[in-house]
Amino acid sequence: MMFEVTVLGSGTIIPAAGRGATSILIRTAEEIILFDCGPSAPGAAAANGIALSSIDSVFISHFHPDHSLGLGHFIAAARNDPGYPSSRRIPLYGPEGMDSFLESWNSVYPSFGAGPDLFRPVTVRGLDRLQLKDSEITAIRARHGSGPALSYRLKTGGGVFVYTGDTALTQELIDFSRGADLLAAECSFPDESGMKGHMTISDAGRLAAEAGPARVLLVHMYPSVDPEIAREDVRKLCRAEVLAGSDGLSLRVGK
Repeated sequence: MMFEVTVLGSGTIIPAAGRGATSILIRTAEEIILFDCGPSAPGAAAANGIALSSIDSVFISHFHPDHSLGLGHFIAAARNDPGYPSSRRIPLYGPEGMDSFLESWNSVYPSFGAGPDLFRPVTVRGLDRLQLKDSEITAIRARHGSGPALSYRLKTGGGVFVYTGDTALTQELIDFSRGADLLAAECSFPDESGMKGHMTISDAGRLAAEAGPARVLLVHMYPSVDPEIAREDVRKLCRAEVLAGSDGLSLRVGK
């Protein structure tokens, strides 16, 4: 059975018109899953017709603000919405340190401490395998900065989706991405201005060429990346269909 992938954000922490920080929503037959929750994610979910109360689980790749700052917005919105179910607990999956990271919001905004907890933190480590309602999610460690970071692979009855998060290109990531029906690959910088712990356009192309996904979705593009140039350059390096991510783009995946 097919599932739907919606790009809530395709950019980075740098504000850009029409391009919020990277966040991706998955709708399977039985659940709604959010991958990363940057500053614009809660509003983007609403713009795409997704109520926060309908999200079943959230997966955070790492704790940099463009991937996690929206959690504070999520908490505040749920706590101030009289229609939000007070008994609802959302599993919040992420790297080591998730518990303390979540608790830190209470010190920044003491009012968060009032009322029931919204999220139930779950620590994910490399090679963990998680069974959800109708999907299985595995993770590997990503190579990004000094803190823990993860890449995720979702498998459901309809197919396979891989989200790299922020990471340098590694052989482990290539192996992890093999056979994906849709690979959402970081494409942060042009080749001439790359940054450690991130993938450039050529890195995304090499990942696509060696992993062999059916389709590649380029995300996490800094303003220095022209999406159409990146799409064409990656397409030249691989056999996959290549799409430049844009906010609000929805794709059907699987059979």
